[in-house]
Amino acid sequence: MKEFFEFSILEKHAQLVFAEGESKGGVFARRVCLEQGDPRIARIAEIDRNIHRSDGGRLFYSFDIRRIYSNGEIENAELFHLIISPTSYFDPAGEECGTLYDSRPACDYCGSGALQAGPLILQPKRIPKGVDIAVTIAGEIVVSKRMGDTLNSTDLVGLDLSPVFQWKADELVEVDWYQWTPVPPFVEIVSPTKVASSPFDDDADNAFRCPNGDNLGLNLISEVSISAASVVPADFLASRQFIGRRLGLLRPTRVLFLTQKARGILNANGFRGFTLEVARLV
Repeated sequence: MKEFFEFSILEKHAQLVFAEGESKGGVFARRVCLEQGDPRIARIAEIDRNIHRSDGGRLFYSFDIRRIYSNGEIENAELFHLIISPTSYFDPAGEECGTLYDSRPACDYCGSGALQAGPLILQPKRIPKGVDIAVTIAGEIVVSKRMGDTLNSTDLVGLDLSPVFQWKADELVEVDWYQWTPVPPFVEIVSPTKVASSPFDDDADNAFRCPNGDNLGLNLISEVSISAASVVPADFLASRQFIGRRLGLLRPTRVLFLTQKARGILNANGFRGFTLEVARLV
């Protein structure tokens, strides 16, 4: 497995990272992609810590971690972590369109686990074009009619798809998308999975970790390890724990997994809008 770190370096700090002429200037940020082990990663970490100590800021405004696997690693994997592509996120969230939520089951500390109390209502024109799976900024997952109909016609286990609606005048009208809702039994994320604020900020103060164990933190930094004992015979699975934060419309979300069988069907049909990483069973 090869691991790559991509950072969007804030333009005002670019001279601290790039030599003159090394990278083209941007209006707001410059993007750099480095493979794990590149000595420049340690330099970026050092600069980021210095800036944060100095004024509370950061060297970069966003980061992404990509992993590339050999054919053997892919073929030998039992489960995969399904990652919805950043370009597949959209707004407005369901709540802004009339979707109702019941917060009573949610964790009092981190807000994870609120239940949707009615159908998902969205503005379908805002869903990104050219993808078969997308997600609102609140973590509501939708799949295209083509993908949903295909999956419903298989014998795959663990997939819960329901209609999505929009308001037209004073009436709710069904649209050509399905909502994908993770269902129990859920699997347990375990060590050595790393969840932190960033690759260089381990959230030592536990600002984003739930003491009840419901929310593991802000961002997944490593591959995901799952307790093998928690895995049930299903093709689509989700974690018991959540990742992210409850802030305004934002909601922590479960981590999604699928089997080799499900991967084969997704790939065979050319569905778009996601990537897959190997999930480790321990």
